[in-house]
Amino acid sequence: MSLEQATYTSITNALNAVYSSGATPDLNLFTDSEGKIPLNDENGNSINNKTVATVNYTEPHNEADGTQVKNGYLSVIFSDGVTVTITDNVDTVYFNVISIPFKPRTF
Repeated sequence: MSLEQATYTSITNALNAVYSSGATPDLNLFTDSEGKIPLNDENGNSINNKTVATVNYTEPHNEADGTQVKNGYLSVIFSDGVTVTITDNVDTVYFNVISIPFKPRTF
């Protein structure tokens, strides 16, 4: 399994490549570069083959009073409502994207 370090650019590029092929991307997150230790959400469930709903990035910034610099962070929101936040210079997370063929629906 080929893993890449999770950044806004790396994740969005990988997701867009899958969307461009007409498939749905599922995301796996890991705490190690070998993909042996899954990242867990706030409920202790591993982030494994989860469908991404939204990816947001907040740039590093100062507090309003200017006293503290806040690290930037990546938020990944999944279709089941779970959100994972990856903070720059604090969390090192690796990912891979699985391409799930789109199943046409009939009405």
